[in-house]
Amino acid sequence: MTLGCLHAAREALDRVDTSDLPNRCHTKARTRLRNGIMQASEHCIVEQAAEPDLLEPAHGSRWDDLSVEESASTPANTTSLYL
Repeated sequence: MTLGCLHAAREALDRVDTSDLPNRCHTKARTRLRNGIMQASEHCIVEQAAEPDLLEPAHGSRWDDLSVEESASTPANTTSLYL
């Protein structure tokens, strides 16, 4: 459930056109928020992978909405789980 909510939040932020934001401060806040959502998604994926009973998601749970490949596509784009 949590991963699906994070996915929905990320999708909503991705629909925001940064050129419509009132100033650079808002753009930076959106970027920080999106990065935080991605870090939380990565953390959920790691936790779920560590729990054998969570590897078989319930039908329709959207567990696989964010894959490890998507959240860690390239070393330059990845962020640490820890700040």
